[in-house]
Amino acid sequence: MVPAHDTVDAIISTVKALNKGKKWEYKREFRSLPNILSIWLPITLFILGASLAFINRWVQSPWLSVVALCLLLLMYVSITVGTVIDLLTLWPSMRDLLGTIVETSRMFANADAPHVNELFKYQQQDLQYVLVELKAERGAWERRVGVLIGAQEKIGMIPGLIALIAALSRLQGDPLPSWVVGVVYALPVLYFFGLCSHILMTKLDRGIMLLEMVIDTLKNKGSDETTKRQEIEVEIALPQENINSIDLEQLQTAINNLMEICEFKLKEELDPIRGSWWRKLIFWSKDKTTPTAVNRIFQTVKEVFVARSIGIPSAEETIKLTEAVDRVIKSLEPFESGIIRLGKLLVIKGTRENKPILRVETISLSLAQKLAENPQLIKMPQSLLLLIEEEEIANQAVSHLAASDKPQGYLSTGPLAQLPPSKELC
Repeated sequence: MVPAHDTVDAIISTVKALNKGKKWEYKREFRSLPNILSIWLPITLFILGASLAFINRWVQSPWLSVVALCLLLLMYVSITVGTVIDLLTLWPSMRDLLGTIVETSRMFANADAPHVNELFKYQQQDLQYVLVELKAERGAWERRVGVLIGAQEKIGMIPGLIALIAALSRLQGDPLPSWVVGVVYALPVLYFFGLCSHILMTKLDRGIMLLEMVIDTLKNKGSDETTKRQEIEVEIALPQENINSIDLEQLQTAINNLMEICEFKLKEELDPIRGSWWRKLIFWSKDKTTPTAVNRIFQTVKEVFVARSIGIPSAEETIKLTEAVDRVIKSLEPFESGIIRLGKLLVIKGTRENKPILRVETISLSLAQKLAENPQLIKMPQSLLLLIEEEEIANQAVSHLAASDKPQGYLSTGPLAQLPPSKELC
């Protein structure tokens, strides 16, 4: 899904803010002697020289042409002198060049940190969308600049200096062709344009790399979970008084088979409580895994419950899981009501209008809190169904336009595997 305009604008503003923490420091550097000689004075000399050359097209004065070319020569001299002074200024730090680079990186890291932290507030897909747009625009800009200046950025200002020397050497002889004079004045413009484009691309690349870092961090957020054998609690609650021992054994066998398919094996089982029959089983994962992986497994179990309840054929890769789910559904048929809790997954059988219904529900934070406050709810299918339905109605009243992430519904009339298509599982 494409993010909202406000979200895109906020992310772009954060990316643009990168490096702005050093803005005033850069302004102080621009006023230094090396930058005056290598940037501001050459620009001034070029503007003056180009203006005199333009005026000379009507005046046709040889002196104006000489002055214009001399101003261009002074421009190249100013750039060279400014560069040399800059190198002499940096000479003490060049003895420890690695330390200088690391120190510069430290300053930029401190300036960028608040803005990078701001990026972590957005969704991964929103950041990915902005990243694609930035990369596309960077590539388009690079191609446009390449069409305009060609290989000028690779060879620098040497061709312009050679053309200028050729023009100065022909002052006393035959005049140079007009295209050579055009090259003399055009190449500095292309050089400065290429230099500005290079600086712009450097800043944009910095923003893109930091954006990619944030996306990778969000993508791998769960990858640092501890890998170990995970424990899952399974509870079986059957409130009816007269329970056939064979039906009960078939139900527990079906649940054990389902957990086996999910790569869990029985570790411990607590003795059942008579009257309202209840039993807790402890399962361990066969291999070391993470909580995220376990959540994915039981999300698949829930989806298979939903698919089988409305008669949708399951995918070939989940055929064993489908058979195990069908076996659990069938083993619940002899019981009037009951609850099976598989970790954070609830399978609830109850009645509505004297017809059997079955609901599959992931335990939300609010539902978990209510179960913790009233542990007896796990042994009361009808009350738990009513509580879940009331919670749904309350949520729908808050937001009528909110759509549920997963379908919801019930098994009704006849065998539990036969569901009306209009009712879905949650």
